[in-house]
Amino acid sequence: MNESIGFGFWDVAVLIAYFGVVVGVGFFFRKHQSLSDYFLAGRRTHWLIVGISIIATLFSAVSFVALPSEAYANGLSMYPRSPLVILVAPLVILLFIPFYLRREIFTVFEYLEERFNLPTRLIASGIFLLVRSSYVAVVFYASAKAFQPVFHVPIPVIIIGVGFIATAYTALGGMKAVIWTDFFQFIILFGGILIVLFKLIGESGGGITEIYSFASERQHGFDLWATESFYSFSLYERVTLWSIFAYVLVWNSYTYGVDQLTVQRYLSTKDQKEAAKASFFQFLMLLPFVASFWFVGTALFYHYGMNPSLAPPSSIDNDSILSYYILSELPPGLVGLIFGAILAAVMSTVDSGINSLTTATIIDFYKRLGNVPRSDRAYLALSKRWTLFWGVFSILAACAIAMVSESANTTIIEVTAIWGNLNAVLLGVFLLGMLTKRCSPISIYIAMAAGIFTTVYVSTFMYYQASEEQRISFMWIGAIILGATCVTGYVCSFIFPNQTPVGNEQSIQ
Repeated sequence: MNESIGFGFWDVAVLIAYFGVVVGVGFFFRKHQSLSDYFLAGRRTHWLIVGISIIATLFSAVSFVALPSEAYANGLSMYPRSPLVILVAPLVILLFIPFYLRREIFTVFEYLEERFNLPTRLIASGIFLLVRSSYVAVVFYASAKAFQPVFHVPIPVIIIGVGFIATAYTALGGMKAVIWTDFFQFIILFGGILIVLFKLIGESGGGITEIYSFASERQHGFDLWATESFYSFSLYERVTLWSIFAYVLVWNSYTYGVDQLTVQRYLSTKDQKEAAKASFFQFLMLLPFVASFWFVGTALFYHYGMNPSLAPPSSIDNDSILSYYILSELPPGLVGLIFGAILAAVMSTVDSGINSLTTATIIDFYKRLGNVPRSDRAYLALSKRWTLFWGVFSILAACAIAMVSESANTTIIEVTAIWGNLNAVLLGVFLLGMLTKRCSPISIYIAMAAGIFTTVYVSTFMYYQASEEQRISFMWIGAIILGATCVTGYVCSFIFPNQTPVGNEQSIQ
């Protein structure tokens, strides 16, 4: 890589100014009177702000790096998984949101205690802590991949630096600060990628049509959809129609319906109607937002295909392609703004992720088990300390993920899916609780054990330890885990049926 490529004075100035504004917002909302104020913004946030916050939070630096990278390296065959997210909207709005908003809860796991028992709640919350902290770690890893072309230092060094900044900011704490900074970060994030997209389209001469035609002629459009293998039921084809549907339904049902990070935002609205509006809005807004990132990758493929002299050196991998373009071809000042957008993506996910980790720790363990002082002031002080703990833990986990994933030669989009597979176990537990009456605590324990065993076995022996030719598609793994969890739990419910009556509010059939 050309060593002259990097941040200039104006880029650094813009980035520092952006960071100062975001931290300033955090300071403005730093005072909290109660746990409800700290974790749920007092349950009175407007649905529009909540909807945008959900988009900003879930669209992390992982997506900023992964979507353009996937389109650049492999084409648009996986793009339909993004608009297909709308398929889970009815499930979220009609099933999950009513279940949560009827209850005065802080975490989704309080429902599991109501439906099953306390151990079920604690086990599920423990799984969430593991999965969400792993995801925050992946976000640190993805941001390091994005910033590596800037700083020219090893990925673990960048992880520690970015992680320290993000954790320090998050320690200011509070859902109110998190939601409002998410709102401003979304504006910067969307604006930043649109600047890149319009510049690439303008430089093409022929516009969107020419860019797509060029990509399609080189098997980087939707060409895979015309092949027989795309409609195969094989678990080993990297992308098929059926694996896209499986991935979308499992991943997004969890993300929008069960994930504490998302549900915590629903709970920050004043009622069920407001939460439903926030959910519906974010599903619609997500479509053009995500499409812009996919098409940037296609436009970069066209740009470097038509201008081979500008193409990045072999030392720049696909996950760093967007960063390379920004650094090498955008004017000073604008480079800092775009990397501010990447930082916004990091911050919006990390602050929300660590806040949700702290919420589950305090509410599901400390407060529920009664092992700490009872005053809100004591809990708030404890929450700030746990924020720092989860930040440090995620940084260390990110360094471990970097070493494993770099040696396995996997992309960011694959790393995200693999390290989030335990989500499918939690989704299975909630579906068994909400959709059946006969599942007992014993059957749920066995279901969770089956799901965890399947996660470890498939991810380890059928993915990471398999050769690339014999590796199962990462898009099928979640569906396999969900199937193992649900089938095991339901079958065991006939052997160990529920002996406690389940009311209408707790199960719908």
